[in-house]
Amino acid sequence: MLSIVLFELNKFNNYLFDIIFLFGYILIEIYKIKRKR
Repeated sequence: MLSIVLFELNKFNNYLFDIIFLFGYILIEIYKIKRKR
């Protein structure tokens, strides 16, 4: 039971990390585009 909970939590953490990474990447791209103008 506990191992299943830990596995789900680990999966959620990886998912959250991917979202944060993607969000940061998009912000950097927007910043680069705005600086070019």
